[in-house]
Amino acid sequence: MVEYKIYPSLHEESIEGWVRIPEDIDHIKTRDFIMISRVGYPSIICQARTIDKLFINFYNNRLESSNFFQIYEQKKPLDHEDIKNKKSTIIMSYYFREKLGITDEDVKSDINIELSILKNNCRLQKIRAFLQHPNDVVKIATWLALLSIIISIVLGSLSIIL
Repeated sequence: MVEYKIYPSLHEESIEGWVRIPEDIDHIKTRDFIMISRVGYPSIICQARTIDKLFINFYNNRLESSNFFQIYEQKKPLDHEDIKNKKSTIIMSYYFREKLGITDEDVKSDINIELSILKNNCRLQKIRAFLQHPNDVVKIATWLALLSIIISIVLGSLSIIL
């Protein structure tokens, strides 16, 4: 396990099924499915997005859209902290932080986490990733797809029998 500093995701990425990880971690590339594990909590499976220079610039310079005067004066929100060391940083939404037992007090502190890449043939693990997705539409679509597969198998076997 490696210690990473966990940062909250941007609001626009709050229901996306990915976390942002540093470049050059065990040959993990953008859009690879990864498993994130923390001792004492169930692991999660999601897609990886890398933290590149453009994203760091955007993240560090984002504005608080809820306060017009902060936008007008281009001030950063009070609770904002810039990403300084992208090699030990993971950016994840509240949904995934909650699944891993990372509280608001733990955010921006070092946490032991293990990242591992899924094999390309792990279709069941990818289905698990879709069932753990923060967006309810993806979860429902996955359940409906699984249900349609089961119904087609049952009806196909009934047509052979009858």
